[in-house]
Amino acid sequence: MQLKNKMVGDILVLCPISSSIDASVSILFKGQIVDWIQKGYQRIVLDLSEVEFMDSSGLGVVISLTKTASRKDSLVLCNLHKAVRNLFRITRFDLVISIYDSLEDACRNMNH
Repeated sequence: MQLKNKMVGDILVLCPISSSIDASVSILFKGQIVDWIQKGYQRIVLDLSEVEFMDSSGLGVVISLTKTASRKDSLVLCNLHKAVRNLFRITRFDLVISIYDSLEDACRNMNH
């Protein structure tokens, strides 16, 4: 899976270039993000604007990554499609990880 990356101040923004995060890519997806965390990036925004579908393995990876990240809210999500947002809401994982409507909102809230 390919990830676009950019820095917004000291925040790393990662954007998967895929319409889905499912069992076929979830292990690779997790490995790539763990690599960034191990390189020392402590504040990460996952911009999921291109992800239209996520299954339980993708959801599990995102939740696992919140535990891998060093501090609470050091990994947040933004730009979720309705179906992906509903998956987080239905499973109540939206209570575990912060979700923002836009990249600007995510970065602003990480800076507070």
